[in-house]
Amino acid sequence: MRLVVVDPLLLLKGALVADSRARRLLVLLYYGHEANFVRLYETGERTPIEPRLSSRSVEVGGPSYERLVAASEDRAAFLQSRLPPGMPDDLGLVLSSPILRLLDRAAKRVRGLVPNLDPVAVRHRVLTTAAVLVALEEADPIRGWRPFSRRRPREVDHDRAVLLATASAAGGYLVVSDDPELVHDDARTEYLDPRSSAEVTALRLDVFVGEFLSLGELLDEIDPALLGATPTSAHP
Repeated sequence: MRLVVVDPLLLLKGALVADSRARRLLVLLYYGHEANFVRLYETGERTPIEPRLSSRSVEVGGPSYERLVAASEDRAAFLQSRLPPGMPDDLGLVLSSPILRLLDRAAKRVRGLVPNLDPVAVRHRVLTTAAVLVALEEADPIRGWRPFSRRRPREVDHDRAVLLATASAAGGYLVVSDDPELVHDDARTEYLDPRSSAEVTALRLDVFVGEFLSLGELLDEIDPALLGATPTSAHP
């Protein structure tokens, strides 16, 4: 699975703005989440990072794990039938508690501009697309992140370092962001984890879609209404 961290501002845009590339990226991540949930069950694969079960956690009196997997299998097949041909099913959104707090804060800031905005509903919508949740807390030392492509690199601030540290903690290496303070003029910026020396690359959304996914304008053919859609909620 190809793991990726997405800037909370892009996650918020995807959750709120239907006709946006950020929303269509969330649809792909939702598809990847469902497909990966099934793959983990079929292969018995286990990783140091626990798959996000969240609302699917098996509770007393609730559906069995097998029924949850079957429901994911149905959703993945439904999404595949509605998506343009060739869409990847191996993208995995990585979240951490600090990223979710940044998302909550961003949602509260725009609440006065968006009628009936519910930050809790925004968080839930994003969580339905997530593949893994890494154990990264605000108290963890998140310092020393600098781009190594500049002669005099300036350390990034805490909120931006959270994105880079989350990617590194997940064993991934990509952060998607349109923040010019994180992704510089060349549309991609490399960082080195000050603790593990792992490399993390921050990419603009258009570069991620065009170069990493090789989708280009095909992304725009994705129906934004597929975010959260299920076979029983099929629309024309």
